[in-house]
Amino acid sequence: MQRTIKAGILLLVLVVPAFVFIFLKVFGENHFTLKTYYPLTDSLTGQVRTESRPAITGSGMVQDTVFYTVPSVKAVTEGNRPVNSAILNDKISIVSFFEDNCDSVCRQRAFQLSRLPDLFRDQKEVIILSFASRPQSFIHQLKTDNAIAPGRWETWLVKPDELSAIATNAYRLKDQQPGNSETFQFTDQLILVDKAGHIRGYYGALDKKEMERLILEIRVLLDVYAKQ
Repeated sequence: MQRTIKAGILLLVLVVPAFVFIFLKVFGENHFTLKTYYPLTDSLTGQVRTESRPAITGSGMVQDTVFYTVPSVKAVTEGNRPVNSAILNDKISIVSFFEDNCDSVCRQRAFQLSRLPDLFRDQKEVIILSFASRPQSFIHQLKTDNAIAPGRWETWLVKPDELSAIATNAYRLKDQQPGNSETFQFTDQLILVDKAGHIRGYYGALDKKEMERLILEIRVLLDVYAKQ
């Protein structure tokens, strides 16, 4: 009798976890969330602003937080063609900034960026956008060496004073500096911006774990869009 009870318990121990795993695999669905930076607040009340939007389920309306949107930025391509960030609508962009005197740290950042187009070869909505005040020959060489398709890594040129202003104000890199220093310094940080122009993350290009986090969060964002 005891042997039968022990056998029954052992069977339950083995079968129940397997059944739960199969059930979750077949019927379960993983949900990931990704931070959205800079919720907007009411200047009078200080309360976080919200607005009514259709529910994802398609039934009724919900109140959603209103987040900061990167403003439109005007620039020219390396071919001297005028562009503005309106063309980034429906794109997931990884944004970076390159100073004129690009040192070894700056070049390492470019090398890390050159790996991304191959990882997201089939996701044409994922692009790299680099701002600079003049053409960067080493970036052009990286694009050539890695056979990066046109449009997957854009370099936009702006005036030197505009470069710093776009970095500090439009993409709010100054907010990410320790102590919010008055003097802006170019950093190795990359910025992830979603299709709506919301900032979704900042990542250190020279840190392996940070780059892995960037790659993971791009995939999470792609998965979120695929399920909408």
